[in-house]
Amino acid sequence: MVYEWDFSTVLANPGFWFSGVLVTFAYGFSTIAGGMIIGVLLGVASVLFLVFVYGAAVLALINIL
Repeated sequence: MVYEWDFSTVLANPGFWFSGVLVTFAYGFSTIAGGMIIGVLLGVASVLFLVFVYGAAVLALINIL
């Protein structure tokens, strides 16, 4: 048995293509947004940790920069 590829099957189901592209873009957007949120939260936590550990010296350094 030989399978013959036919583009008419692909073109006959545009709804599948649309939902596939929509899911791909939604996944990409949510991955980027989630990474940005995690990065901002970890950055803020890192600065706060340094402020609590080293106190005024870190605040002075941040003001210099």
